[in-house]
Amino acid sequence: MEILDSFVKREKLIQRTVNISDELFDRLEKLSQEFNDCSVSKIINASIIDFAYKQKETIEIGNIGPTSKHSVAFREPVLECLNQLAKKYSSFKYVVMNIAIREGIEKLEKKLK
Repeated sequence: MEILDSFVKREKLIQRTVNISDELFDRLEKLSQEFNDCSVSKIINASIIDFAYKQKETIEIGNIGPTSKHSVAFREPVLECLNQLAKKYSSFKYVVMNIAIREGIEKLEKKLK
């Protein structure tokens, strides 16, 4: 591997205010402190992409719980992906996003054990 292969091309970031489950956001903040070069926004972006790759036919919404508004820096392709997922599942973007975040957090927490 070349040294320059470790660099990723910069993508346009779009700042959005979104509703995130309070419980999930607390867990996101803890996880962002456990990994180098990691932020809440980066975990959210990665969770959405990982969720999209699974290509599930249906989703189980469950209980999202109380939410709060948070500012997130979305990579432009991730925001487009989130829009497509919301259409695919005929659901609100914040619902799909919270489901993706929940699954992403569960994977990261398993990795820490």
